[in-house]
Amino acid sequence: VPLETIQRDYALIFRTNGLVPVDKKTLRDAQEHAAPFWRAVVRDASQLKDEMGASSEMLIAEATHMLEIAARPPRVDKVYYLCEKP
Repeated sequence: VPLETIQRDYALIFRTNGLVPVDKKTLRDAQEHAAPFWRAVVRDASQLKDEMGASSEMLIAEATHMLEIAARPPRVDKVYYLCEKP
């Protein structure tokens, strides 16, 4: 079910602030875009622990969590604008 956003035309915000949008990309499933990175973190968790020690635990936990989120249906689209300053 598509969810409404507060602001539909973000380009207007950029224009109002002196920027000119030149490109717009919409990722329907942004989680799938990042999933290869998170899968690699989980796959190489033991090596990360060896190299980083306890510092790696938070990254590995986040990777596991993000893969769980990626398995769910996407809730929102991510929209990226490329803007230029005139």
